[in-house]
Amino acid sequence: MNIYAIDLDGVLDIPENVIKVNVLFEDPNNLIIIYTSRSKEIRKETETYLRFLGVKYHCLKMEKLRATYYIDDRNTEL
Repeated sequence: MNIYAIDLDGVLDIPENVIKVNVLFEDPNNLIIIYTSRSKEIRKETETYLRFLGVKYHCLKMEKLRATYYIDDRNTEL
């Protein structure tokens, strides 16, 4: 299984990246984890924002985590 940890802010604000994440989501060998440094107190608002963007994911992590791949606004393109 491939675990993709994808940063929310600065990555999923770009519509093309949302499409790419949704394609990754469709592969049953992929686990999509959206992570953010946003406060846990605004989790519901963050989930609402992800729905608004149309992002498909398996888990939302409100802090950084261990993963096979890290995709964020500082290191890797999708």
